Amino acid sequence: MADVYVVGIDMIRFGRYPERTVVQLAADAVLLALDDCGLGITDIQALFSGNIGETMTGQRTLQLIGQTGIPVVNCTNACATGATAFREGWTAIKAGLFDTVLCVGVEKMAPGMIVKKKVGNEPFPAEGLIGSETMPAVFSMVGLEHARKYGTTIEQFAKVSVKNHHHSTFNPKSMYQKETPLEEVLGAEMIAYPNTKLMCSVNVDGAAAAVLMSEKRAREAGVLDRAVRVRASALASDAWTERNQALDRQRRYVSGRSNSRQCIRWIAVEGPPLGGHRHREYLRGEYSPARRGRQAAGRRGAHWFDACRRARQCLRRAHSREGLTVFDHDKDRESDGQNG
Repeated sequence: MADVYVVGIDMIRFGRYPERTVVQLAADAVLLALDDCGLGITDIQALFSGNIGETMTGQRTLQLIGQTGIPVVNCTNACATGATAFREGWTAIKAGLFDTVLCVGVEKMAPGMIVKKKVGNEPFPAEGLIGSETMPAVFSMVGLEHARKYGTTIEQFAKVSVKNHHHSTFNPKSMYQKETPLEEVLGAEMIAYPNTKLMCSVNVDGAAAAVLMSEKRAREAGVLDRAVRVRASALASDAWTERNQALDRQRRYVSGRSNSRQCIRWIAVEGPPLGGHRHREYLRGEYSPARRGRQAAGRRGAHWFDACRRARQCLRRAHSREGLTVFDHDKDRESDGQNG
């Protein structure tokens, strides 16, 4: 597979641009990146665009700088959206599909915290009622777990902010360019312990673009001597783990009074007794069908999900023999209230 090189790169200054659209910001970054390597839009064979808030940003960006009929891929991947667009371009060149591609990431963000809005058939937004999904709160929980496990102090967390603000003074495209001493960071308004206001990222508008080339094309274009080789790129998602930080052990209940349409997706029938009924004790006992299913899967070296499948089959057989129903985990909260 061909090596991939970054031959042109640039970005607009971070800030707030209420008078400009997302695609206008993207177009600015693209033109800066093209100028950086002396190329034009006609030299580009494919465009990979990353944005969360809007759709078809790649095609709409080309409407501003030149529509040449090239393939466009739009992607969204939360905080990794721009990096994913870059990786998709890198992968396309590695695979031999193209020799020159353009990657762009762009976003416009409102000031303040990013709060999940009411969606779909939700009766009301759940944010803040039980916990929080805002980024300062999420990272505060991560930080507290890190402190519990490794003894990390709030001063150590704050020093990351001190370092980042120091670096901003060297970047003419930073929104803020000022030093923040440790005492100032620690004394700032507390947002979500241990994160103070100066330890949180400001939400701003931004756009960046990069031009990627294969080694052969970079040599032909005479830009290999200034190009930067991409040595590696990796993408991953969270792997399933048996332990949940919020709930060390998720319990599942068995009852003869539930809706028989529900199926099992998470199985753990070692919960507390729900009464003296024989079928409940049977499912909890030494010869539990679910337990036998998990043990059988374990002996064969099967993956956890295979173990769940086998346990589900055992429980379904028990259901047909004993007239039982096992709750789906999505309905547990409702069923727990019904069964005391």
